[in-house]
Amino acid sequence: MTRYLESARFRLALVAVAGSSVLFGTGVVDAIRLTPLPPTEYASTLGAASAIVRPGATADTLLDDAVANDPFQLTREAPATRYGAAAIPVTIQDVAAGTAQRLASIRLLGTVIDRYGASFALCQLEGATVKMVHTGQQIGIYKLRSITPGSAVFEGQDGAHLELKVSRSSN
Repeated sequence: MTRYLESARFRLALVAVAGSSVLFGTGVVDAIRLTPLPPTEYASTLGAASAIVRPGATADTLLDDAVANDPFQLTREAPATRYGAAAIPVTIQDVAAGTAQRLASIRLLGTVIDRYGASFALCQLEGATVKMVHTGQQIGIYKLRSITPGSAVFEGQDGAHLELKVSRSSN
């Protein structure tokens, strides 16, 4: 046992463990120690937006204001109208006959293509909730015929074909 304690490898390992323990301890102390933020004049750095910050506001008062206006407070209510893209009226066009007619609005919100056959389209009829529609399934009077990346082809009750494309946001 004493021979093992006298070996150079053991002493080197002992020094490495001691050094890493010191570094670990220093890191823990630095992580726990909180340094106070210096008071800053935010109004001078905000320019035109300085009207939203009280003159002479410090980091502590800004934090107090943020806590007072908690977005997750119990008194918050849902907006009167849902957020989302505006309904776009579509025209069904029979590809073979070249005729067109106006029907209920339908939106294609997205498509998911799966090479194993589980592809689907996210669709929404006017005033309804979003539905996941697979090929062959129906949404309203429309039956989904095919799905490609960014577009889907539907068939109406009278056999008219409707091809919708996912509208790209300008944001």
